[in-house]
Amino acid sequence: MSEESTRRLENAMARLAETSAQHNDWLAAHEERLAAHEESLAAHKERLAAIERTNQRLEQTLQEVKQTLQEVKQTAQTLSDLARDHQQLLANMQRRVTGLEEANATLVRLLQHHNDGITEMRAAQAHADARIAALAESQAHTDRRLDALIDIVRTRFNGRSESS
Repeated sequence: MSEESTRRLENAMARLAETSAQHNDWLAAHEERLAAHEESLAAHKERLAAIERTNQRLEQTLQEVKQTLQEVKQTAQTLSDLARDHQQLLANMQRRVTGLEEANATLVRLLQHHNDGITEMRAAQAHADARIAALAESQAHTDRRLDALIDIVRTRFNGRSESS
């Protein structure tokens, strides 16, 4: 082989060694990137697992919220029913209070009439007492006159009875 061929061969070998070294550098860089990508992929898988766990917790929380919402709706309905019943009770109580007020007013009027009747009865009793007193006085007068008449009749018959 000639010197030039040898030199070319050496140049080619040098270029080949250089290309091989570049290729090795490139492979090493790709392997580093691949390792970095694998780490990144593992991290993404961990994050994805964490997201899935979070999603499951969110799903569970959503179910709990739905159940709580249903309970709140039931409670609201119960409160609404209670409010309606309360309104009816208040209306009934108002009617009863009105009835009691009317009954009280009637009772007051009846008591006034009763008091007026008692006052009239007392006046009538006082009048009757005065008439009874006058009647008693008249009876006493009549008794005195009857005694006087009896004395006259006895004196006339000298104490004898009519049958003797």
